[in-house]
Amino acid sequence: MSADASSRLDLHALWCDDIRQEVGNKPSFMGVYTGALVVPQLPLTLPKLCVWLTLSAPQELPLQHVEVAVALVGGAELLRLPLPMTAEPHRTSEATPLQQRARQQVMLALELAPLNLPAHASALTVAVTVRGVEVANASLPVVSQMPASA
Repeated sequence: MSADASSRLDLHALWCDDIRQEVGNKPSFMGVYTGALVVPQLPLTLPKLCVWLTLSAPQELPLQHVEVAVALVGGAELLRLPLPMTAEPHRTSEATPLQQRARQQVMLALELAPLNLPAHASALTVAVTVRGVEVANASLPVVSQMPASA
């Protein structure tokens, strides 16, 4: 995959406490983290942390041999998940302008339960690899705040 091709891939990660499937096949996100995962102290074990991933690519770039990994920055890999995607992108010589701009999307919900955050945890990262090349990543900083003394 060329550098130009990988720059046209987009990854969006939404980190939250829980993802629920609602009526009508709609996901609901509970306890969304905006900016950082703020914890009272480290080390700490969270009962659960979820991440909703959306990977988007132009139709002409096949999303094949995709792998997702979640890790602590500078630390242990928490999850590695190969996605068995073998579909060829839809190609037609008579595509309309709208079809030419269309993008393929892969959406994925991941749950880390329980999640042990060691004393040195500074961030969580999720990386997407396509055909052996890391094409996108996103991170969630971990901030430890000691409670104020009374």
